[in-house]
Amino acid sequence: MTFDKLSFLQLPDVPPTEHMGTRNFLLQLSRGLRQLAGQHDAGNRALTVNDIKDILAAMAPSYSTPHGKYVERSSYYSRFLSNGADINMAVDGSTTPVAFSLTVPEGQFYLVNRGILDIRDSGSWAPDGYGSNGALTNGLTGHVEDAAGTIRFNLTEQKDLKTNADWGAFCYDTTLLDWGNAQATKSFSARWTFTKDGAPILMLPGWSLHVQVNDDLSDIELHTLRFGISRGAYPLTDGTS
Repeated sequence: MTFDKLSFLQLPDVPPTEHMGTRNFLLQLSRGLRQLAGQHDAGNRALTVNDIKDILAAMAPSYSTPHGKYVERSSYYSRFLSNGADINMAVDGSTTPVAFSLTVPEGQFYLVNRGILDIRDSGSWAPDGYGSNGALTNGLTGHVEDAAGTIRFNLTEQKDLKTNADWGAFCYDTTLLDWGNAQATKSFSARWTFTKDGAPILMLPGWSLHVQVNDDLSDIELHTLRFGISRGAYPLTDGTS
């Protein structure tokens, strides 16, 4: 018996922004094994290791998704958001909002995997403040737009970032360190891992990730946001786009 034509092993392809996870893989493998085991029981033949290898080989093309092809053809890259002059987001955006961005160059793609926030400020910190100040009036907003300026992902669609605790609503963890001196400048870090929160953000040539400052953050000593990225050549060498 061959397995490349069995319908229960043929999985639909998925868009580049989605991910066929380990759970789905194991569910499909389990379903294939159960059906195959029933067939073998009827024929009084035991299931062999080669049978399982055949099933895995038949499933492999279904998991060679566009997203997987991007991952295979990528390498690590790191980039801070910038307003074109500085990476420090501690600016006054209350009158005129200030956008901090990164843009994919021509001939490349980005898979944005993780963001690392770093805020440094002295004074008393509270969950309902921002840095050592009060809560922001408008909050930070973020989105990804394509080369034509169309918003593809609104990162803060349901909740703007107005307080220190708001970062915890988006990130797995937040940390406030005083480095052994409660009166000194404190360092607040947050880790926003897209690969743990669904999937990395796929960005094609000319696409930009923007985080906009809509309040006065100039009293904060330092405010940066760095992203860990997988990048590679675009279009892919096998013609996949």
